[in-house]
Parts: sequence; C-alpha cells; structure tokens
Amino acid sequence: MSGYWSLSTLVKRKVLPGLRSQHLDFGCGGGGWPHFLGRVNRRLKIVGYDPSVPKIQHARSFNKRPNVQFIYSPEIIRSCRDHFSSSTVFFVLHEAGDAALEEVRHTLSPGGLVYVLDYDIKGMGKAEFIDFFDSEQELEEVHQLGPEAAYRLHTSRGLEECVAAAERIGFRTLETDVFDEGYFIWAGQKIGRC
Repeated sequence: MSGYWSLSTLVKRKVLPGLRSQHLDFGCGGGGWPHFLGRVNRRLKIVGYDPSVPKIQHARSFNKRPNVQFIYSPEIIRSCRDHFSSSTVFFVLHEAGDAALEEVRHTLSPGGLVYVLDYDIKGMGKAEFIDFFDSEQELEEVHQLGPEAAYRLHTSRGLEECVAAAERIGFRTLETDVFDEGYFIWAGQKIGRC
C-alpha cells in the first residue's frame, strides 16, 4: 500500500482511531509503541506488557507519561480477563505465534478490538530478506539469532496465517491491509466471552 511514509503515520491513521480507553499493548518490548500511543492520545490508559524484565525496566526508565504503565508478569496479564477494550500486537506474532492472540483474546472485553502489525514476507528469498531486513533493530536481531534462524522465523507466516489463526481463536476480521511490500495490518474484534 502506498501513501504511508512511516509506521507511526500508519498507526495514527489506521489504529489510533479505533483504540479505546483501557488499552493493552501486548509484547511491548522496550515500550516505544505504548509511549507513542500515550503521547498521541493522552486520554488512553495504556498498559504495556512484555515477559522480558530487562525490556520492561528499560520502558519504565524513560516513561514520563502518567497514562502509560508497564508490566512483565504473565500472572497479572492472565488475571486481566475481559479487562481491556482494545489491544495492539506489533511485531510479536511472527515470534510468539497463535499463543499471543489467545492471550490477548482473554484480556479483551466482549467486542474488544485488536490490531496486529507485523511482517508479511512469507516465502521471501534469502537474498531479498537480507536486503529488506536492514533497520538497526532488525540487524541486531539477525546478529543475535543468526541469519538462518532470523530468516526462518520471519518468513514462515504472514497475513493469511494471522487471519486464519485469529478467526479460529474467536475474532472476527474487520480489516486487512498489506503495505510497503513487506508489512501487514489486521484489525479484529473479539466474538463472545472468554
């Protein structure tokens, strides 16, 4: 899809209008997205969750937003049944798989919205992958995992797999979009209760 010059512009246009008051950013890593969302919409109450203690410590160290908090405990997330009215899952699904969508579904209230943003490079050749995967963070990941493991991890699923898993788990698809030849966004709504 053309017309999006950055991921933050895409999120402002496609995701932010659908976010509701009690919001969960699942797999928030170092906290960049919750911080961005909390800055752009100060009325949102945002919880950033990641199972990595060092990443949450980093997120907490630079967070100055009173409407954003960070947690790392899976037990706390599991206790938040039907609590959040919306959720984002940005660049998590390719690593965490269907389990991430199942966890998010349990935290959402009936009718809650979820937005997934991730890579759509399934089947991409290795040379094209190395050329595509070139941000500082992506290169660090290639260094940590090794080129072959990073390639397998990021090219094994895409939008079709996300939609199939989400609908099987109990979400209704509201919108899908592929943009910049390598990314997708999927918006869904929780059907029923947990």
